[in-house]
Amino acid sequence: MISAVKSYFVNLNIFEPSPDSNEREDDQQRRLNIISTRIYLVVLLLILFLFGLYTKLNFATSIITIEYPTEDQFEKLPQDARCHCSHISISYGDFVSLQTTIHQVCVSDFVSDRWINALFFGLNTSFFDIYDFRITASSQFEALAGFCRLSQANILQSISSFYKNKLITPQILSKKTLEAQVEGLIKQFQLTISNNFNNQLKLVREMTMANQLKTALPISMIPAYYYDDYYGYFVFMINIGIEKSDGSICACEFTPDCIGTSGIYKELAPSSLYFDTNKEVAMTISGLVGSCLPVDIALFSTLECFYNQSCIDKLVSFLPKIETFKALKVDNQSRFELNATIKSIVNQLMIENWKKNITYEKYYKQCAPISCIYSILKRPNFKYTSIRLISLLSGLTVVLGIIIPIIIKFSNRLKNRQPTPHISLNNRIHQLKIQIKILIIELNIFKHYPSTDRQIHYQRIATRLYIIFLLISLTILSIYLSLNTEIQKKILLNPTENQYIQLQEIYSDNLLCPCTNISMNYSTFITIQPYYHQLCSSDLISLKWLDYTKFNDPNIDLVSTDYRASASTQFRLLKILCEQAEQIITNSLNIFLQTDFISSKVISIQLFESQINSSIQEWQSYITNRFLLTIELFQSISQGNLLMNGKLNTNITTNYISRETKILPKTYGNCTCGISQSCSTSLRIYSNMDEYPQIIELYHISNFFIGCFPFEALLASTLEFFYNKSQMIILDRYMQFPMKRLFNFSSLDSTRNIPNEIINSIIKRIMVDSWLSRISFSSYYYICAPLSCVYEYSSRNDILFIVTSIVGLFGGLSLGIKLFLLITLRFIYKIMNGVNRIALLQSIKNICICQNEHQIINRLHFLLIIIVFCIVYSFSVLTPQTITINTKKPSLDLYEDLLKHYSNTLQCSCSQISMKHEVFLTIKPYFHQICSSDFINSDWMEYLYNNNNDQYSFYAQFQLLASFCQLSQQTVNNALSQLIKTNFINDQLLSSKVLNGRIKIIIDEFQLTLPDNFLNILSLIRETISANKFMSVLSTNWIFFTPSQINYLWTAHTIPINYGECNCGLSSKCIQSSKGMLIGCYPLETLLQMDLNCFYDQQCIDSNKTFQALNVSYLQISHFNSNNTIESLINKLMIEEFYQNISYEKYFDQCAPSSCTYSYIDQTNIIQGLTNIISLYGGLMVICRVIVVTIVKIFRHQKERRIISIIN
Repeated sequence: MISAVKSYFVNLNIFEPSPDSNEREDDQQRRLNIISTRIYLVVLLLILFLFGLYTKLNFATSIITIEYPTEDQFEKLPQDARCHCSHISISYGDFVSLQTTIHQVCVSDFVSDRWINALFFGLNTSFFDIYDFRITASSQFEALAGFCRLSQANILQSISSFYKNKLITPQILSKKTLEAQVEGLIKQFQLTISNNFNNQLKLVREMTMANQLKTALPISMIPAYYYDDYYGYFVFMINIGIEKSDGSICACEFTPDCIGTSGIYKELAPSSLYFDTNKEVAMTISGLVGSCLPVDIALFSTLECFYNQSCIDKLVSFLPKIETFKALKVDNQSRFELNATIKSIVNQLMIENWKKNITYEKYYKQCAPISCIYSILKRPNFKYTSIRLISLLSGLTVVLGIIIPIIIKFSNRLKNRQPTPHISLNNRIHQLKIQIKILIIELNIFKHYPSTDRQIHYQRIATRLYIIFLLISLTILSIYLSLNTEIQKKILLNPTENQYIQLQEIYSDNLLCPCTNISMNYSTFITIQPYYHQLCSSDLISLKWLDYTKFNDPNIDLVSTDYRASASTQFRLLKILCEQAEQIITNSLNIFLQTDFISSKVISIQLFESQINSSIQEWQSYITNRFLLTIELFQSISQGNLLMNGKLNTNITTNYISRETKILPKTYGNCTCGISQSCSTSLRIYSNMDEYPQIIELYHISNFFIGCFPFEALLASTLEFFYNKSQMIILDRYMQFPMKRLFNFSSLDSTRNIPNEIINSIIKRIMVDSWLSRISFSSYYYICAPLSCVYEYSSRNDILFIVTSIVGLFGGLSLGIKLFLLITLRFIYKIMNGVNRIALLQSIKNICICQNEHQIINRLHFLLIIIVFCIVYSFSVLTPQTITINTKKPSLDLYEDLLKHYSNTLQCSCSQISMKHEVFLTIKPYFHQICSSDFINSDWMEYLYNNNNDQYSFYAQFQLLASFCQLSQQTVNNALSQLIKTNFINDQLLSSKVLNGRIKIIIDEFQLTLPDNFLNILSLIRETISANKFMSVLSTNWIFFTPSQINYLWTAHTIPINYGECNCGLSSKCIQSSKGMLIGCYPLETLLQMDLNCFYDQQCIDSNKTFQALNVSYLQISHFNSNNTIESLINKLMIEEFYQNISYEKYFDQCAPSSCTYSYIDQTNIIQGLTNIISLYGGLMVICRVIVVTIVKIFRHQKERRIISIIN
């Protein structure tokens, strides 16, 4: 067997002339053909081996698609995998859980109604000593209970809003990225809610102090009877301040942070001895202090006594009703010390600890990725390498079959070259032309022996057609392969920032640089510097100036509109505004800069700066609107409740005969504080009140006002007077301690600000003139620290691929064209010789006859080729193939057409990645009809004001209603303005459906969270007003008790009013019906509990029909019914619905997609099948021929051996 194989290969001659030709092979030619055969086989095998090795070792980019991947599959995918979520918006509540544990005091007896009621002394409340615990006992624990309610409400509301917020993820996030992103969000959320509450509480307390609101409890501001020859007896407010532990006095009119002593004294304070310091203490309560207001007392106190049962029992013994109350448990695990002030606990929203849980499995289930697409660099598999080798084989056999015999013949000629006569160059060229012409004319690759002259003629024509067809095919193929592109993937290790920027400019759509650190604080790459109005760094709010403007001469009485009497209040208000603005900005900025910026990969400079600038703008708008809303709500509620301040909005008169003390609104010119709390007048310098009633104006301070409420008057003021130092020097003459030549206070600089700018406009920008923001992409890139960058690009095929592909297809094309032309020639021969039916049948019969080895090989070869081609074609056609196509600058129509067919894989990169919402989005709110009704008109207000007392209270309620309508509309419009001016950032074009979904999510979140801030501030103001027991000018909650005997400077005591069995000293929500409406302790609390039934009833509103009731038919389309309370309307900011309009055309134009890439899976690739057949045809022909010949030879050899053995 071995010797036979050896003999076969030794004598193998593949260049032996065909039996059909008339060529004869002599010994020398046979020897050359055998040498050519051996060289041919060696070169063929060597080229195939080297090409196969190169193909196998060379990396190629493969795009892989996984449909509906499981979580396990996703975790094993590379970082650059793009997995599109079936739900791009997922509520945080679907996969995040947040829980809090509240300080135990909030679930203890000490915030219960039973405890607060036990501490209440009813009509005797105001008769205790100003430092006696019992005077504020129920109020300060009402404040503590209020803080618990506010904390829990803030927490629940904030967590609810957090749960409702949507995580927008068009592509699924990895577990690490999701957890980092949500952890950062939760951290910011925790800091923000406590910081917001503290800022609001601080601002409300400061505003309360600045407006000098009067509590019904005589602690820091004492109402005393005063006598004047002109007015007779009236009540005058005396600011006595708070006595500190060192005996000094802290003035509550200048700061709310006064802390004094407190205890239980043995006796009530006699009115005539109110300032007696000889007080005998019955009990000192550890941890409890005195301060300006009940809320302040609660904040500055500790709970030390209430951890001690003995202390509690002793305290209870001094109460009107003896009851049992359980002490707090000493918890060593608590984050708060036993002696921690309530303020420090409130600063943390009373929260002991947080529990959070992020469940990635739930997130993955909600995302439910449709498919994952990723590309990998890998070496070709055996199948691809085999196909490339087989396709190359036929071309190589043809090319080598032509080249090698020529080279061997040429080398043999050189070896045996005989001397030839010298021939000139011209003759040589002439002979060469003749030879080429003869070669072209006589070239015949279809020659057959024997052939007639006519057949030879057709064979030569077929040869020329063959060459033409082959050249045309190869030319087309060469052009196609040269122009065709394929996706390449490269990796750059440890890229520098400059390298990344260069790659980003070239490969922006297909660049991925994963970050080593995916989470980083804003502070690492952002600096923000606010530049405040010069007022906030001027002498006008310095302590020296504030002391300078005080007027404390007991021998001189000043009217309240005298500059010397009120200037200090106004400048202290300005100081408060500056300090609060700076504190709010500083605190909020610290939290903002601690916010984690999540970046799983490096993003482009443009996108980075756009995102960060958008975040900064949102933050600035957020803190400004929050600051303003707190101020505006406080002012509206204070004015709507007609809260008393010391002496600016009321005159309190006492009828000595009837023993009746009345609170009357003050007037400024023709404006009364009963109708408008905005009444004001310019501050002036007057002559002393000793010359009363002939008061003479000595000096006028232009556009610097005082009025019913100091803050309201300040808003309308300007600082233009204080831009002129000469005027300030003139004013110095009238001060209590004029500085004269030593006057060294600086005026404001008119080059920095407009002198006549009203203070309200300064406040509206939170006292900031300008912001300076610096964003460092370099710092971001340094922290991100990508270890590598992977980028994909389309490139034309390299020369080796083109050459090997052409060679591979050459054999198939050559054989295919030959076969086609041979069949055509045979057909022509048949026509020429005439078609004989018997001969045709005989020809068909001869096909199945195998008379010799050559015929057997041909028949088997044909059958094997047919079988292999069928397999190859079926496999090629039925094997799915991912096709990726890129389209440059598509139109909207083209994009929509592509979206219909390739929605899952279509990706279009926006050339403008950031755009304002207002470019394509219009949002319009529709408010409840009550906000456009007669009930908020001035005529209706005047009608109510000019009627009886109940309607006077009704007037205040409707004034509040008008304020809530205005504030709701203002809040909504501000928020909408902020929303539409924020950037909509997306580097990929969204479909109309996805865009509408994204905008709907944004508006739904906006509508859900919009009232939160408003309601939180409203609740805080309500709780503080209620706990502080502020008196109303309307005398609806507390009134002055006029004793039978009135003496000069005796205390004017107050008593609470009852509505049924409800006492305003215990609850601010007491109400009773009156004329179809409600009256109660405060107009605000009464209004909130009122339903809408009366508003729809014309008889209830106005039987004369001067003012129209609400339209009843409106109820059919309204989201509210007639039984809803006003509070339920306010909880929705009076909003009925939002109208939205999205212009997809404008969005598309603004995005201006630079290119669109889409992929599809070709399940039945007929063209690929034909291409594979053509490329593999020649190689398979050779392989199949070798296989068949080998099989036949082996079979013949075995057969001969059996015959020989039988013969033997």
